[in-house]
Amino acid sequence: MIAKKYFYPAAAILIVVGGILRFSDLFTAFQYDELWTWQFYANGSCAKIFQDLATPNNHPLNSLLMKWSLFLAEPSALTFRWSAYLAGLGCMALMIPLAMFFTRSRAGTLAALFLLAVNPWAILYSAQARGYSLQLFLLMLTAVCCIRLWQNTKNGLLWSITGAVSAICAVLTISSSILFLVPLFAVLFLKRRDRYGWLLYGVTGGFCLFWYLLNFAQFRAGQQFGVDLNTPEALVEHFCKTPWSLCGTALLFALVPVKKRSSWGLWFCLFFPLLSAFASKAGGTRVYLPCIIPCFLLAGMGVTLLFQKFHRKALCLLLLLLALGAWHFQAEYSNIRLIDWWELYGLHKKIPLNTVIVYPGNYGYPAQMNNPSIGEDFLNRLILPEKLLMLLDENGINGVGADFGEYCIKTAAGCSVVLDGYRGKLYDLKAKTPAPGELVLLIDENKNITALPESALLLNQHFRFPDEKRNTRCVVFRFEKEFRIPDGVRCFVIAE
Repeated sequence: MIAKKYFYPAAAILIVVGGILRFSDLFTAFQYDELWTWQFYANGSCAKIFQDLATPNNHPLNSLLMKWSLFLAEPSALTFRWSAYLAGLGCMALMIPLAMFFTRSRAGTLAALFLLAVNPWAILYSAQARGYSLQLFLLMLTAVCCIRLWQNTKNGLLWSITGAVSAICAVLTISSSILFLVPLFAVLFLKRRDRYGWLLYGVTGGFCLFWYLLNFAQFRAGQQFGVDLNTPEALVEHFCKTPWSLCGTALLFALVPVKKRSSWGLWFCLFFPLLSAFASKAGGTRVYLPCIIPCFLLAGMGVTLLFQKFHRKALCLLLLLLALGAWHFQAEYSNIRLIDWWELYGLHKKIPLNTVIVYPGNYGYPAQMNNPSIGEDFLNRLILPEKLLMLLDENGINGVGADFGEYCIKTAAGCSVVLDGYRGKLYDLKAKTPAPGELVLLIDENKNITALPESALLLNQHFRFPDEKRNTRCVVFRFEKEFRIPDGVRCFVIAE
């Protein structure tokens, strides 16, 4: 096993490595959700932050921290993301007492800490101005308070109050935190039913009851963003792909202590949030980010058991864990890699001006907000267009419909293009009179088109143009015989 004098230096090294991995993404371009939070919540009132809960873009406590940060510094990546980054570092620090409690082993603790340090999802949201990293930290802090109460240590009042405050803050950050608190408190309830335990359950439960009843209509409306588990594909996605994406090969080591009774509480904490989707709707993978903690603790217990059984030979298994962890990091991080809008616009500007460049539906919003000159660039490309490049979507032409939803007119035509990892499709444009059924691009510079077919999509709808060009619109749809192209509107057929 690992000697005590090596344990803390090794843990410090892992935290430093995790900090560096998180820091490397701290100064990348802003993403859609970050920009939306900044524009509509951080710049809004506190009342709006804590009342507008139906959209997943608003994580109230995180939005409030962003708002306060604007009083201290100018808007920047660091201004908005510092809280997520510090929360990410705090999560790694809190993993040490959690893992020591469950694994009773320094080797198992380092294994759990390593898995958290290099987890792609934890790294990603430690460098994003979103509430997921803060939620994870607050839930882990609540868990630390629970294990202190489980151990019957002194200062029970302090631990129960701290646990209740951190649990309430987690709920205020992301409302789905209750899905992770219920199994945690249920396990603790098996042992602590004294005044300190009831103080923790009562204060937290009372607040949650008040908060959810007060905002019931908002939370109900927010369920439209969830996914129904009513198909085999949805079930496989939810119960197989989501845990694998979040935890990767750590799941293999987590299976080792499955027969130990001390692991059953962790399994309950791992699967309760996933099973709760049957009662409402399933969320995206990131919604279940806190599930990585019980999984990594189980993996740490697995490493401990392997060391106890195989002694020095278990070192080979530990090296296997390191290799598999590195492999999962590389594979999954490339899958969830976010678009660097600054990098992409640098590639965008190198494309000849005879090519109209289109971004999928709502992607035009972060493209514009990160690169204010992109609207003028788009206008220049409309002067003598010969080709259309659909970036980030190879299924067809993607745009915004009349209801502001994102839709795609699918076509198998076009030539695949890769710009330094960013994929797209290139189409030829022909200036001619279209036939019914042909895919057409209309360039309307003065809003001459008064009525569009229901299937029509607006391209780069979020781009901002100078006042004299503010009426410019690009529209794509399959031409209908009844549609009349107004004078002053240029028409191009997208070659199929």
